Amino acid sequence: MAGEDTRVRDLLAFALAAEAAQPVSVREVASFRARADAELEQYAFRTLHNRVEAIRAEALQDGMMRLRGGPGLPRLVLANLLALGIAAAAALAWPHLLPLLARGG
Repeated sequence: MAGEDTRVRDLLAFALAAEAAQPVSVREVASFRARADAELEQYAFRTLHNRVEAIRAEALQDGMMRLRGGPGLPRLVLANLLALGIAAAAALAWPHLLPLLARGG
């Protein structure tokens, strides 16, 4: 079973040696295996990182879909008109309330 665990690494090492296009000595085989291990480790890390980023993006999109929309322009305009009406009513009532407040009740 150990051969199955290292098969991908050995195949990549063979491909790296073939890519070198020169005869490979027995001592160089270990260096190609080490290089293949490093390449596979980098590939696994990039794949894991990209998958984590994809999961984060999906979660963010899912969260954004669950948010309610804002009040919208018509509701904001109505709220401002109501606030202006209350302010106008208070301004009109203020001169009539001032003598009552001066008398103490």
